[in-house]
Amino acid sequence: MAGKKGFVTDGAVAALMHVFWEKGYEGTSIADLEAATGLKRGSLYNAFGGKEAMFAIAFSRYAQQVEEANLSQLDTVPLAEGVAAYLRFLIEGAGEDHPPGCLISRSAAELASKDGDLGALVRDRLKTTAMALQRRFERAAAAGELPEGADPALLAQTLAAGTRGLSLMAGAGQPQAAWALATSLKRLVLG
Repeated sequence: MAGKKGFVTDGAVAALMHVFWEKGYEGTSIADLEAATGLKRGSLYNAFGGKEAMFAIAFSRYAQQVEEANLSQLDTVPLAEGVAAYLRFLIEGAGEDHPPGCLISRSAAELASKDGDLGALVRDRLKTTAMALQRRFERAAAAGELPEGADPALLAQTLAAGTRGLSLMAGAGQPQAAWALATSLKRLVLG
């Protein structure tokens, strides 16, 4: 953020991320962003640019800090444990200070089909996540953690698609439905 005002802090970016995570792009107003960051409208625009730029910064922060942390836990344990932890994270969120669900899933529902930079940003992240899941399923197949003949690409696509719906249910205050879907997804992708 070279050339931006010195008052822009990690805290302000985290506040932007939290608001977009909770309310989505369309549901977030500049007044919401002012309240969350403590910055006035002019200072927000001076520091970050318009709402689209603010969202892009917040979305990228989420992808780097939250989504990558969730994906990385798949690699530290056997596949079944990693999938369970991945699903739990998407339902429960990143802790009490964060909304349930997933900013990427919310953004996919809102923006992925749209033209322009935000749609491309979201679609690129969806591809990145799907590829990370596919690589994990490929490693699981090679290690004998999947049934013979299992298709790692199809399993990854199934998990990626299912988790988007699961996350939206969790974010909409329907945790029981999200947990039911999580149980079905685990059976579907793990056999």
